[in-house]
Amino acid sequence: LEMDHNVLRFYCVWDDRENMFGEMRPYILHYYLVDDTVEILEVHEPNDGRDPFPVLLCQQKMPQDPNDTPSNFPSSVMEVSENEVKEWLAPEHLGVGKTINILGRRFLMCDRK
Repeated sequence: LEMDHNVLRFYCVWDDRENMFGEMRPYILHYYLVDDTVEILEVHEPNDGRDPFPVLLCQQKMPQDPNDTPSNFPSSVMEVSENEVKEWLAPEHLGVGKTINILGRRFLMCDRK
């Protein structure tokens, strides 16, 4: 429990402008060092017209490359295990200016809210 209560916080944006009516939406990514899990929270502004449900992703382990599963892996399975994932998301994959892919969304890490 050496890393207990140690959390890395990153401000990031989801750039969805390539889709119709897409926009850049701000998020906060928490990386928990004790168990290498990730949590993503949406940042809401007053009167932004969105429902106040800020949790996009509950605290869980995320694969570094979600498309890097074996070819014989069934596509109907919603959850991957240690056997299918070659590399989990780690602190060295996170940093200002880097882009990560989570749930099919590209998040750009930035240094501001």
